[in-house]
Amino acid sequence: MRTVLTVLGIVIGITAVIIVMAGGAGLKNYVMGQVDVFGSDYIQIEPKVPGVSDTSSQNISGRSTGLAITTLKIKDGEELAKLPNVAAWNAGNIDQEIAVYKNITKEALIFGYMPGALCD
Repeated sequence: MRTVLTVLGIVIGITAVIIVMAGGAGLKNYVMGQVDVFGSDYIQIEPKVPGVSDTSSQNISGRSTGLAITTLKIKDGEELAKLPNVAAWNAGNIDQEIAVYKNITKEALIFGYMPGALCD
């Protein structure tokens, strides 16, 4: 009986290790596939709400309530474009406003995007 239980424990242990390793490899492949969509030479710079930590939920709630963050300017992008390994850059902005038409009020997201600027 002990032999059967030992063999059963080994089989269950090996199976569990295989399942965990396969799940980890699958998750890694999924995440890397999502990152590869942008390529290895893509960087996104996003300003945060001043005075709060980088991971604070106030960053998310501040942006969703229409808080305007004006610390990152177009001239900052132009300065980054002067770096020798920057091939192109773009600027964009997301804002939220309230639109009213014929007594109907809706919150609308506004996306502003500057056409790409090639660097010298």
